[in-house]
Amino acid sequence: MGLNEFNGDSVTEILKVGVGAATDTLATILGSSIDLTCGEALEKQVKDVDFASLKPAMYVVVEYSGAISGRSIMVYRQIDLSVILSILMNNEDASGDFDELSMGMLKEIINQMCNEFALKLSEFFGAQINIRISDICMFENSDTIAR
Repeated sequence: MGLNEFNGDSVTEILKVGVGAATDTLATILGSSIDLTCGEALEKQVKDVDFASLKPAMYVVVEYSGAISGRSIMVYRQIDLSVILSILMNNEDASGDFDELSMGMLKEIINQMCNEFALKLSEFFGAQINIRISDICMFENSDTIAR
């Protein structure tokens, strides 16, 4: 079953369940309360999405298999990721510079969040849902995400 077989409201509610689990995971990692929100689910081609207000940013491509199949793209603003790293490293400088260590930390955090997201979706559907992060990249100047 693909997510496109549901209406937008159903997908939004399903995503809220998963985002809640991802939020809890991130709050645990950071040791503080956080608030992540899930907007309305819309089906769009990546080429039709305007990312200008988010750049510079990081995008993560997540592929779903099992009870549901498909792909989603999560986009994180660079400043938000910088704040997360500064909290983890007890560093007040949220410069936005991502070295190899920073990228590794971010990838691990995103992986943990996505795994909790998949677990919560599996519970919601009562069937196994697997995820695979197929791509994590920074983009600054590109107008599109290659996919």
